[in-house]
Amino acid sequence: MSEQQQPRDYEAELAAVNANKAEIINEKRAIQAELQAIKAQSGEVATSYELLTSRLMKEDKQRIIDGICKEMFVADAHGFMAELIGGRIEMQMKDGYPTPVINGDVKLTLDDLRKEFSDMTKYGRMLRGNQASGAGGQPQPVGFGGSGSGLVSNGNAHNGFGIR
Repeated sequence: MSEQQQPRDYEAELAAVNANKAEIINEKRAIQAELQAIKAQSGEVATSYELLTSRLMKEDKQRIIDGICKEMFVADAHGFMAELIGGRIEMQMKDGYPTPVINGDVKLTLDDLRKEFSDMTKYGRMLRGNQASGAGGQPQPVGFGGSGSGLVSNGNAHNGFGIR
């Protein structure tokens, strides 16, 4: 081989290396752009997940509050009591599910909350009566109810005025 051909061979190899280097750089840029797109998409997914989780927890909390109000309180008291009960319940994710936490204590249950409100005498008039009381589950004015006391004086009368 002559000395003039050797520099050409090196130049050709250098050109091939530079071309290969340019391809690698372009591939790296494409991969970086793809990675950025994936990161953006995963960020959107995470944000969507957070929004959906938050919505689910709000809906579950409202469902719990509505259920307690319908179960325990007369219809006229639902709005007031829902606000009061809602202030006592917060929702937290536990094992992937929204879970109610009462007064910040994970050991308290909804039954504990029900008992607490049913034991408070100041809410007594708002509590639904026992269905077995004859009051239809509704509080009655003093002297009325299923016990037979009040204006109804005998078992044959149909109302408090003795009209049959």
